[in-house]
Amino acid sequence: MGEHRRIDLAYSFHIDLHTGTRVSVRISLLQCSVELTQGEALFEVSHNLLRLFTVHGGDLRIRDISTRFNIRKQPKGAVTSVLEDEVELNTDRA
Repeated sequence: MGEHRRIDLAYSFHIDLHTGTRVSVRISLLQCSVELTQGEALFEVSHNLLRLFTVHGGDLRIRDISTRFNIRKQPKGAVTSVLEDEVELNTDRA
C-alpha cells in the first residue's frame, strides 16, 4: 500500500503508477498504446507527430496531444483529469 512507481517509456512518455495499478503497454513504430485495467495513473507525454499516444480505460479512450493527465479506472468506466494542455476524449459507447 502507498507505493508509487514511475515508468519511463521511449519517446518521452512517462507513467506514474499509483498503488494497485495495472497497465499494459504496446509500442510500435507509429504509436504507443496503454491499457489501464486497474487503478490510477498519471501520464506525461511530449507531443510527437510521428507517434500517437493513446490510453484506454474501460470505454474511455484518451488520445494525447501533449500534456499531463491523470486517469482512474472505476468499476463502471474511468475518470480523467487534465493537468496541463489538452487531450482528445472518445467513448466506445453506442
